[in-house]
Amino acid sequence: MPGELLELQPPVALAWWWWLVVAGLVLVAAVLVFVTFRLWPTTRTAAAPDDSLAEVRSQALQAITSALEAPTPRLACQRVVAAVKGFIGTVTDGDADYSSLAQLNWAARRDPRLERVTAFVAGTQAACFDPAVSPDAESVAEQGREVILAWR
Repeated sequence: MPGELLELQPPVALAWWWWLVVAGLVLVAAVLVFVTFRLWPTTRTAAAPDDSLAEVRSQALQAITSALEAPTPRLACQRVVAAVKGFIGTVTDGDADYSSLAQLNWAARRDPRLERVTAFVAGTQAACFDPAVSPDAESVAEQGREVILAWR
């Protein structure tokens, strides 16, 4: 009898179909975990209001104010137009700040919001580039402010 206790017996082999049961249980557990996390109610936090347009608008208005400090009225007009075109280029994520009047006209056909900008640039061409015209930088700056403030 004492010798029988010391004999090691081989383990009993499990039937092959038990592996199917284990695989099925693992699959059911994975599906339950997925469904639980997918349908778990989450608390939604309110998104912070996007005030980036207000920031860019403020920067453009400051650029117009600083443009009026240019040594000549013609240079001031050019800087005002550059500030307005830079603002439009930034808010449209386009290249309005590098576009000519003809390119702005073409872009305004596709995006009607650019019509006011195109009219502003067309109206300031003489003040910016015609040596026979005596430019009024304050008037150009006021028109530029209107274009920037009207942008939505």
